[in-house]
Formats: sequence, C-alpha cells, structure tokens
Amino acid sequence: MNEREKKKRIFGAIASLCIAGFFMMETQASADQVKLHETMPVYETINNQQVWIGALMKGGVYAAANGTREVEFGNRKVTISLDGGTVTASSAPTETEAEDTIITKKQQFIFNSIGTDREPMAILNRNVRFPVTGKTGAWYTVNVGGQEGYIHQQSVEEDNGIPVLMYHHMVENPENTVFYNNSMVIKVAEFQKQMDYLKQKGYRTITLQELESYLRHEKNMVGKAVVITFDDGNMSTLKYAYPILKEYGMKATQFLIGGRLNQKSRPWDENTLQYVGFDEAAVTGDVYDYQNHTLGMHLREPVGGLPYLQTKTYEEIKNDFLAAEERIGRIYDGDSAHIKYLAYPWGQFSPQAIQAARDTGITMAFTTETGNVKLGDDLYLLKRQGVAPRHTIEDFAAKLEGIY
Repeated sequence: MNEREKKKRIFGAIASLCIAGFFMMETQASADQVKLHETMPVYETINNQQVWIGALMKGGVYAAANGTREVEFGNRKVTISLDGGTVTASSAPTETEAEDTIITKKQQFIFNSIGTDREPMAILNRNVRFPVTGKTGAWYTVNVGGQEGYIHQQSVEEDNGIPVLMYHHMVENPENTVFYNNSMVIKVAEFQKQMDYLKQKGYRTITLQELESYLRHEKNMVGKAVVITFDDGNMSTLKYAYPILKEYGMKATQFLIGGRLNQKSRPWDENTLQYVGFDEAAVTGDVYDYQNHTLGMHLREPVGGLPYLQTKTYEEIKNDFLAAEERIGRIYDGDSAHIKYLAYPWGQFSPQAIQAARDTGITMAFTTETGNVKLGDDLYLLKRQGVAPRHTIEDFAAKLEGIY
C-alpha cells in the first residue's frame, strides 16, 4: 500500500470515529507512559462548539506527566481515559511551551521520522494552530506526547497570530452627524460588511477567556480565530453591532469606562454619545462580555495633555482599577473577579499602570499598537487591530492575516 492509499484509509477511519463519537481503549504501558490500542480523536471546545483538532494514532506510546494519563498534544495536555479511551482536555498547561506556530492547510499526518520508512504518529485536522519546536529542511518538528514528530511544510502555513479587532463607535451616516471625519466612527454598513466577511471566510470569534487559555498554553486553537473588542461602551455598539453579532452567533468584549456606567443609558441621539447602562448590559450578555477600561482614568492632564495612566501614581491607578472592577462587576452579581481584562485608554500605559494591573487581578491588558497576538507575547502589552473609516475590506483582510 503506497503512502497516498494509506493516508486515505486512515483519514476515512478517523472520520468514521468522529461521526460516530466512538472512542477505543488504551492501557497504561508503564507508570510514565500510555499506549493506545486504537486511534483516538482529540477535540477542543471553542466558542461553545466542540471542534475536532486531530487524533493520536493506534500503537503510539506517549509520555504521561508525573504518573498521570496526561500527554501533550499541540498547545495543551489531553487526558486519556483508561476505562473508555476518551481523549479529553486537561487543565494543565504544556511543559514544552513552544512559541512558534503553524496552521494546517489540510488534514495532515504527523510522522515519526522524515525517512522513507516514516509512519504516522498523529493526525491534524485542517485549520488548526500547532506549536513547532524547530525545522529540519522541509519538515517542521513538533512535540506529541514527548515524542518528536514531523510535518511537511507544503501542508501548512506560518502563523501570523490572532487578530484582536478594535472598534469604538458607529452610526449609519457619519457624514450627516457631528462625527463626520472622526477616525473612530465607522458606518454601520461597513461593520456589517466586515462581519459578513468573517462569516464567509469561516472565522470563529473567541472570547478573551479562550484567548488567555491559548496564550497560557492551556488550549488548542483553530487557525481562523478572531477576537472582537469595543472600547468605551458606546450605545451604538448595542443598537447596531449587537443584532449583527447575535445573528451570526459571534461573541465580543466591551471595555467599559466604569465612571460612565449608570443604571440606564440616556435616550439615543446620533449627534451625542450615550453609554451602556446596567440595564442594557444585563440583557446583552449572550453576545458581550463586559470588561475594564478604567473607572476615571480615561482622561488627559489639562496641561500637556498626557493620559492619566502616564502621570498618576501607582496607588491612584491601583485604586481606580479596583473601583472599576467593583463597579463593572455589578453586571455579574457583584463578582468583581470576573473583571480581569483591561484596555488602556488611548492604548497608553506606564510601568506603574502595568504593575497596578498585575496587583489588582488583571490577567491581560491591551494597547492600541497595531499587530496580531502570538504565543509568547507579553500579556500586559497585547496588540490590537484598530478598524477605522479609511480601512477598505482589503485592509480588513490584511489585518486578519497579520500583514497590515
């Protein structure tokens, strides 16, 4: 049987396993190893959907962590059940923590060598991010359960990172309002076009919780993943963006200015700004996750114009972050611990702001520096892709691909 026929036969078997939801048995080969008797699919939950990532091959012997049945697969560990052979996600991060990644262009074997006698040791589905440990000629090297594997470069592309899109405000016809020529105000029709593009191209919106798990090597991720964020909490994002996102089953994050968060938003007026209130937030949580844009630090000094986060003391900033977490946490029945993501106003920060974020339970913070997010990035200096009226759909596509 040649390699093409072998691949077709194995992929067919894997497809049958996935469709049937049937998992095979395995045994504990030793105190520190797990041996598979049959091929086992590996899944990941992304945006509340179970996604097939790949499979571990029959006959494989994998290193298990500290006498457990946890083996490394991609960007996380998976647990193999002795009683049913089910491969499930583990809460433990990988130990390898490779920072360079590739994205599969099609279903692809991971081989145990690059020689002519190579045999498949694992399978990756198409559109999957996978960390690599190096490259030998035309072959990327990867870690699968403590074993070195190889993926050919023709079947993958380099990963330019996950785009975190940044929006502020939108109206139907900015040219007829006081927001004409405002670089932070886009047309509703353009936002619709951009979300249409995401849907048509097969992108999945992920939450900041999922992004953090990925960056901490606790989650595998698809290639076409995108994060959508809105700064300031403008009501236009509920009036216009919310129904579009809801229709497509998309998720997004709102960074709220806590000091502007009242019980209810003021009546809509396209020539002024209104902000999300507790009442509006309470009924839009199926799409939006509400996070921190400071309580009262979205201001500049009257003399010199420097942002408050660059001029205020550590204690002042820390107290502001804590107060914002408490106030925005009221959306989640007083659970201030839910508020653990921050967008710096105007993307400006300082050493004391970063330290205050760390000390108040914030686990990721975002700037406005242009770029995509990659494994190994500083979690308190994460980049975003701002979307402005001047950006064409071609620009938008380039931002998604990390080449803008």
